[in-house]
Amino acid sequence: MAFTYGTIWNTLVPGTAANMNKDLCGYGLYSEFPAAAAYVSTLSPGNAGMIAHATDRNLLYRSSGSAWVCIGVALPSGSAAGDIDYFDGTVWQRLPKGTDGMYLKQASGLPSWAAPPSALSSQNVVTGSRAINGTVYHNTGSLPIFATVTLYLANNGGAGGSISGAAYCDSSSSPSTDVAYIQMTCATGLTFYQTLSFIVLPGYYYKIDYSTSGGSNVVLVQWVEWS
Repeated sequence: MAFTYGTIWNTLVPGTAANMNKDLCGYGLYSEFPAAAAYVSTLSPGNAGMIAHATDRNLLYRSSGSAWVCIGVALPSGSAAGDIDYFDGTVWQRLPKGTDGMYLKQASGLPSWAAPPSALSSQNVVTGSRAINGTVYHNTGSLPIFATVTLYLANNGGAGGSISGAAYCDSSSSPSTDVAYIQMTCATGLTFYQTLSFIVLPGYYYKIDYSTSGGSNVVLVQWVEWS
């Protein structure tokens, strides 16, 4: 539409440059605003204070006499308690309030409401499909995995036999970051149960590995994962 002038926002009232003054305002598309300098050359002094509303941007501008200067935001109408106004890069938009329990997140660079991520809800005993020999496993799900691995440690050799083991977890397909660790050095015949506990983020890899000396050995007792 052509740029027009009005005495109140959002009301079109025909007018001419000859009777415009800084107490009146205009509105229209920003691209259709007259050159701000035109007000100085065609209107009497003082009309450099002309105010206009760019409807395509929902922004208020004031003529400095040579340029349009943004002075405020014309927020979308119809607000309700909990609504959020945001700038989409071109105009101001309104995001209606969400429902109780939802959280605000960014999607494609803009705010939006979303349901909170699901909590851990599944418990699986995976002992039969896991090994503690350095075999690598991968969390392909969308939730973290909380794992507990219980090991039986026995020194069946001579005095000073030792056992050490660790859980490794990171984003590499050959994880090398130890996130849980156990070690035992003891006399012959002593046994222990030790549990490694760790969290595997979505997309991360994990494994259990160990080493022994002096005739000691390690046995996997139970491996449980929650997701």
